[in-house]
Amino acid sequence: METEESIRLRYQAVRPHLNERQRRLFAASEVQAYGFGGILVVSRATGIARSTLGRALKNLAYPEGLVGEVRRPGGGRPSVTQKDPALLDALNALLEPATMGDPMRPLRWVSKSHAKLATALRALGHTISARTVGPLLERTGLPDLVRTHDFLDKELGKAIPYGVYDVGANTGWVTVGIDNDTSEFAVNSIRLWWGKMGRERYPNAQRLMITADGGGSNGSRVKLWKRELQTFADETGLSL
Repeated sequence: METEESIRLRYQAVRPHLNERQRRLFAASEVQAYGFGGILVVSRATGIARSTLGRALKNLAYPEGLVGEVRRPGGGRPSVTQKDPALLDALNALLEPATMGDPMRPLRWVSKSHAKLATALRALGHTISARTVGPLLERTGLPDLVRTHDFLDKELGKAIPYGVYDVGANTGWVTVGIDNDTSEFAVNSIRLWWGKMGRERYPNAQRLMITADGGGSNGSRVKLWKRELQTFADETGLSL
């Protein structure tokens, strides 16, 4: 079944090459392909109003109704960001501590409601409604396609990434190896994070809580994992 994300990616790919009428018709064809509930899903994926999609569906059914000139690019009212160029920067500043979700996906999850964001923006001197905030949260562009985990590349070999995510600071550190996934490598990733980032951010820390998925080289039953953690604790004086 079609997903909102796949519709968004297709629309973003063809949008620059279509005029306003063609964009509406393309979106309407996506509604038809999706089936029940398609208007809501396509509206979210493309930013086109549901009422506009409804009219576009009628145009697909009765193309003889497509008369008149197509509005030239740039026609109509200026967008809210054109009238207020500083609006997006202000919105992103409000979103930074409230954004969640998988960073590998172009979907943005925000814990603050549109109404609360609009209220905060108005307090900063911006004129905006809660209804306008929604479309501004949509990300644009296409994500880069990359390999993940330790899948082998016939030309480049194998890369083994180990990540350390600081939950409180919402920052991360990634160490990439090219040999084997071992307990020494897993703990050394933590050691590098502590030396490069953690110690500077938490200079008075005496304890470090580490949560791991418990499988593979950092498995809860792997003695080498525990031994290497003890070595790291002895080096730093931290209680793990």
